[in-house]
Amino acid sequence: SVVKLLGVIHDQDVQEVGMALLGSAAASMTPDAAGWVTSFLWNRSLTIAGGTSEIQRNVIGERLLGLPRDP
Repeated sequence: SVVKLLGVIHDQDVQEVGMALLGSAAASMTPDAAGWVTSFLWNRSLTIAGGTSEIQRNVIGERLLGLPRDP
């Protein structure tokens, strides 16, 4: 859960930097820009596909930190 959560957060940060560097060129859909845009959009779905980040945080809190379950 920790690795999954941190991995997704890191990947999203990298994609955001890439998109910021592309700027308006992201709309040009050149092969390089299209690759970054596709990765950026696909990466957003990983937050949901692996269990939402909020659920992952709950699992970490309950199992690793011994916190009580959410009501």
